[in-house]
Amino acid sequence: MTRSRSVLVSLAVLAWSAGAQAQPLDRDADADRLFKEGQKLMEERRFAEACPKLESAYKKDQQLGTLLNLAYCHKEMGSTWLSWVEFREAESKAVELKRTDRRDFAREKMRELEKSLSKVVVDPKAGVELAQVDVEDRRVYEAEKGVPFAVEPNGQRKFVFHARGKKPGVLLVNVPPLAKDGKVQHVTIPELVNDDLGSSASVTTDTPPPPQGGEPARGEKSSWSGQKTLAVVAGVLGLGGVAVGSVFGVKTVTGPCSDGPRSEGGGFCGDEDLARTNREAMISNIGFIAGGVLVAGAVVLWITAPSSSGRSAQVTVGPSWAGLGGTF
Repeated sequence: MTRSRSVLVSLAVLAWSAGAQAQPLDRDADADRLFKEGQKLMEERRFAEACPKLESAYKKDQQLGTLLNLAYCHKEMGSTWLSWVEFREAESKAVELKRTDRRDFAREKMRELEKSLSKVVVDPKAGVELAQVDVEDRRVYEAEKGVPFAVEPNGQRKFVFHARGKKPGVLLVNVPPLAKDGKVQHVTIPELVNDDLGSSASVTTDTPPPPQGGEPARGEKSSWSGQKTLAVVAGVLGLGGVAVGSVFGVKTVTGPCSDGPRSEGGGFCGDEDLARTNREAMISNIGFIAGGVLVAGAVVLWITAPSSSGRSAQVTVGPSWAGLGGTF
């Protein structure tokens, strides 16, 4: 009965694993659906409907191809600065992923958009180690490093500064009308209050945080999906079940009751021997059946697992629009 319990425990572990993997798989499928719907709407030039779908897809999958499509969608919709911010993020991610083609595409679009945007730069301040700069509640990548960046001209913009060991500081910056000479406006970091807990600056923007070390870089999925992990677990448990079935099957056919109440060699098969043989036969059957089901399921899971390493993004020109094409 101990062996039988081990098979049942294995089945319980598989059920738990399936539940644990279901959410990521559903999230990926939902992101793929939203991405495809967004691209179709872009082809129809329905950008106001396409952009929210692409934004939702990006929040779920964090893929570089999705981000580039989102930035392009906002560009076509007329959200110039928002598009620039997204292309800046895409540029940063492309550099991190060593994708020069996507980096160059993002930079080209940024240069186009900058013609109608003002430029500012955050001046460094002694004793303040900036971790992130938000403008209008959107993270602006590289701004904390003193790199000039674009903002909407002619208006008051909210800047939030996140620094290590400090509480976030807010500054309202008056941005003048677009300067024809391309002059860069300098912004001074306000006085930041020390964090009583001494912790790093908390980031509360809608922009997802950077990837943690050891994880696949944002914007690119690992080719090893959660579904493949589940397939391996199922396969290992299935082989274990077959092994259990084999062991108890051999014990059944070689025991004293293999030929009924009296074995071929003349050995006596008592009631206790017969009961034990029946138990071993039952365990063998359970092992073979459960193992076979698990191995078959593992094969199906492996074959149907997504093998994409991330959506690609490429320039596509059609009869009514020019934009980005994506593949999976």
